Amino acid sequence: MSLVGSVRREWNAFFHAPMPTRTCGVLRIGFGLLVFVGFAVLYPDVDRWFGPDGVLTFAASRAIIDPDTVTIFQLFPQSSLAVHVLYGLLLVQSLCLIVGFYGRAQAACLFVLVTSFQHRNLAMFDAEDHLLRLGCFFLIFMPVDDAFSVRSWLRRERPARRHGPIWPLRILQIEMTLIYLSSGLLKLAGEDWRSGAAIYYAVQVDLFKRFPLPAFLTHDPTLIHLATWSIPLLELTLVPGLWWRRTRALALTAAVAMHLAIEYSLNLFLFEWTMIVGLLSFYEW
Repeated sequence: MSLVGSVRREWNAFFHAPMPTRTCGVLRIGFGLLVFVGFAVLYPDVDRWFGPDGVLTFAASRAIIDPDTVTIFQLFPQSSLAVHVLYGLLLVQSLCLIVGFYGRAQAACLFVLVTSFQHRNLAMFDAEDHLLRLGCFFLIFMPVDDAFSVRSWLRRERPARRHGPIWPLRILQIEMTLIYLSSGLLKLAGEDWRSGAAIYYAVQVDLFKRFPLPAFLTHDPTLIHLATWSIPLLELTLVPGLWWRRTRALALTAAVAMHLAIEYSLNLFLFEWTMIVGLLSFYEW
């Protein structure tokens, strides 16, 4: 077989193999839950963060992002009522995404709403929120209602085992490995990570502390150095480990364990759970 034919065959096998729909259903539920929780906790202060009389005016937010970008806030009057209506719509549609009621349409609407609120006050959001926005975008192209959904139950259909090309799932998987690759490389470029002291500094910040760790874990230089160096090493190892079938289970276990350990020790809100949901794209349910 020619080289071109071999490359074409591998390309088609990688991007156009049948889609594992149960995996898509799990991702739909996971991202929907995270979007709902992430925005529900902000609702008591919605006027402060996103209202016309809040900490950031609409004109200032447009100047910070880009006046030429399109936002749904342009279609509504600049009022507290409009903000509450859009916020409530976001929460309702995230619930519809969780249960699988026209999930692809809900994901498309959520992508627009989440992006608009993030652009309305960029200081309120961080990396986990950007990954949630990307998750909503990728779900638009997946058969998310074919498994674990109200819509499939209403249609009285058995969940389809495989349907559609796999490329939307592959894009999410590529995004996850690029996150680990860039994170590992950036850590190696940092002096605190190379010296082995980064973990020590992180667990001393009261703002991020969650549960107290044993003193020997936070003050023993050898353990601190090993823990610090192991994180970028693991992140870089995950890049090939998640793709190779023989090491995928081990890589997923190690990655989830790392995120749960960070979740236990540091309060980073939903970041670790967002990464764990993204990792589920590699597991065929």
